[in-house]
Amino acid sequence: MFKNKLNYLPKGKRTQQAKYNKYALIGLVIVAGVAVLWQPQSADSLDPSSTTIAAQPASEATPTFDAADMDPNAPEFQLEQDELALKLDDGLTVFSYAIGKNDNNLQDILIKHGLNLSLDYENVISAFRREQPKLQSDRKGGYSSAFRFIDEGMFIEWVVETDQTAFGASVPRINEISIYDHSKQRKYRFERNIALFDFNIIDVVGNTQQLIVAGEVTTTFYDAALQAGLSNSQIKQLVSMLQWRFDFSEQVHEGDRFAVSLEKEFFDGRAIGHGRVLGFTYQSKDGDLTAMRHADGYFYDNEGQSMEDGFSRLPLEKSFRISSHFNPRRVHPITGQVRAHKGTDFAVPRGTNVLTTASGTVVKSEYHYAAGNYIVIRHGRDYMTRYLHLDERLVEVGDEVAIGQKIGLSGNTGRSTGPHLHYELIHRNSAVNAMTFPLPNGVPLKELEKDVFITNLQKLQTALLDAINSQLRTS
Repeated sequence: MFKNKLNYLPKGKRTQQAKYNKYALIGLVIVAGVAVLWQPQSADSLDPSSTTIAAQPASEATPTFDAADMDPNAPEFQLEQDELALKLDDGLTVFSYAIGKNDNNLQDILIKHGLNLSLDYENVISAFRREQPKLQSDRKGGYSSAFRFIDEGMFIEWVVETDQTAFGASVPRINEISIYDHSKQRKYRFERNIALFDFNIIDVVGNTQQLIVAGEVTTTFYDAALQAGLSNSQIKQLVSMLQWRFDFSEQVHEGDRFAVSLEKEFFDGRAIGHGRVLGFTYQSKDGDLTAMRHADGYFYDNEGQSMEDGFSRLPLEKSFRISSHFNPRRVHPITGQVRAHKGTDFAVPRGTNVLTTASGTVVKSEYHYAAGNYIVIRHGRDYMTRYLHLDERLVEVGDEVAIGQKIGLSGNTGRSTGPHLHYELIHRNSAVNAMTFPLPNGVPLKELEKDVFITNLQKLQTALLDAINSQLRTS
């Protein structure tokens, strides 16, 4: 019918009108394509375990500012470090991860933990691909890629140091990645050698030694641990392991005693690695505390309870549309510059309840010209969360909050052009993707594992107490 109408026009105008119609049709196709491709992802799709029902975004919840213009290193957002934190800050951090039944690709695990942002990431990937034949031969299996040799029950550790780029920004640099297979008593180790990575397969049996060191606090725990023979890295492991149960800055007393079980590894006759902490007991006038590392890489106490506190994925009562995702390499749509977006923006209407995602202590609750009303909560020593652009703050500095507690109401304060919640998760002073980062879950051991674990822990505890008593007799 449309073509028939063109027939009534003069030939020249008919040709011109046909061109206009053609361009109009192309424009409609482009607009429709953009509408189809641009589907905001809900938080539920990022967290399969979520049981909340996605809420319809409010008509007013159309934020266009995502706090990317705010300097995350501004003095207003920095927290004071205590003496222990300053001593432990040597630029090296040890991370660990237990491979679960849903993990089948090592590369996905590295990306989930943000290692794809490292200066050495491509070199690490190349090293795994280069060593794929050795991995396949050792594990007696054919794998479709160098990253699919992992199985449930294996355990990964990596050591990262902070490095300065030419522009002065701190970025992670991978020093070492080790994959443990306890069922085969094997360890696959990649160690940075200048720009490349050396690869070794290590038999755990015959190449590891376990030892116990003991000490007594006379000034600080850090000094006592060094004197007992622990390295800075091993002290970090202890502080991180006990961060939810014990504060090595505030709860230590002169005369406290402790013992630590360590694992030392050797390759070709030389000591390698940072030395894993296997178990720990601490005696204080306030009570005793003992914990041991399980085969999954995590620590549990003498009742099989996790040494960690649990985290929630979302800072809201139900899911809302994510209007801007975590993206450390985001290109600013106007300036064209790379401006990291270190949080997750939820398109929520003004006045929506904002909940803390873990128990902790409020360390900031104030107003900032860009962030608006914002709150920062510290969870143990390794984690912090930040909540920006709030309409109202319901907690003050020093308040102790519980997981799921209402701490504020979402709003549109600060440099924001629409109501939304900007939420950040900080792990060991680095922003991570709160929607994908593996969170502490605080889950106790299963009953089938608990009895065996407790029996082994009691044996270790006896050895640790013997070391403390022996150290007292010789001091």
